[in-house]
Amino acid sequence: MNEPKKLNKMTISIFLSFILIILIFVLTFQNDDLLVYGHVFAGAVTLAFALIGVIIGAMITGRIKKNTLGNLLKIHLVVNGYVNFLIIGTFLYGIWARVAHGEPLFFQSGDSLMTMLKGWLGVVLILVAMIQILPCIIVKNKQRKKQIHMVFGYLLLLLLIAQTLLGVVATLSGA
Repeated sequence: MNEPKKLNKMTISIFLSFILIILIFVLTFQNDDLLVYGHVFAGAVTLAFALIGVIIGAMITGRIKKNTLGNLLKIHLVVNGYVNFLIIGTFLYGIWARVAHGEPLFFQSGDSLMTMLKGWLGVVLILVAMIQILPCIIVKNKQRKKQIHMVFGYLLLLLLIAQTLLGVVATLSGA
């Protein structure tokens, strides 16, 4: 007989973090002073899962000693999908929140330099996330596919670190 599928720790972590992000978005959206914290929290969660994705990818390729986590490739695919979803979702939430509160968007005049940098970096993050995934679908050469995916995975992690730091600095400085 078919046994029911067991939820692994990563699936539970993803689900709980997603519920927590939604809850924080809902609780902070109406308050102008707290609004930015929902966005920052989602960015920090995205960064944490991106780091997990990079570590699991390094385990798959043998750069880090493998652990008994189960099917690493499946976990890597799920985590990467979630990270890409969070990158796009967090960016769209940031745009939606600014529009809903009558604030200018990052490409409009009147914004601080920090906000403009953060907004444009968000656009770059979305593009890099898509570029990281597309070779897995399009490129036929398996070795070339791995190289492209790895390079853009590390680039994505570095950009997420920069984006998170910019967000924290902007939040603390009130920009």
